[in-house]
Amino acid sequence: MTRLPIPSRSDVQLIERALTTVASVGMAGFFWAVLVSNDPHRVFTRFRAGAGAFGLLVPDWRFFAPNPSDHDYELVYRVRTRSGDTTQWDHVFRFAERTWGHALFYARRRREKGVFDTIQSMISSLPHAPVEALVSRAPYRVLESFVAHEVRRLHADELPEGFQFAIVRTAGYDERPDLHSLFVSTYIPLTAAPARPLQR
Repeated sequence: MTRLPIPSRSDVQLIERALTTVASVGMAGFFWAVLVSNDPHRVFTRFRAGAGAFGLLVPDWRFFAPNPSDHDYELVYRVRTRSGDTTQWDHVFRFAERTWGHALFYARRRREKGVFDTIQSMISSLPHAPVEALVSRAPYRVLESFVAHEVRRLHADELPEGFQFAIVRTAGYDERPDLHSLFVSTYIPLTAAPARPLQR
């Protein structure tokens, strides 16, 4: 039976130094990768995307940077009744107030998050796209379909002729009045919503 050679003390020290160097270089590289990936101006985002699976290991702490969100968005609507009257603006639905139990289980959060993310996606295009192009894009079409569905559900006893919806920015839990209308749709006949083809 062949016996393996026992490494000398100098060999062990050489291996230890090599492992220490590799670990130090790896930690330094990871530190700089985290630092660069969390640039608030997102200059190096393409490098993170090109890193493949390694990019998933680099934490991204820019959720609130560089401009933290300090407003909420609400989706409101009004309808035109069969008699021709226009109702007051009302909420399509209200975001539920958070409780301690929601930290464990809150299935409705998926619906609220979907609406909130769609609103954010739409308003991000407002400064850059004319209304004619905006209403043919997916975020608008999703919101239009969602509001039409809710109008039919909320007014099932007597369907209105049509509706409008609007996106309003509020101060959330801040009690100061800070309402700002970001977008108001045109009048949408209920039977025709949504009617335009979806374009990417």
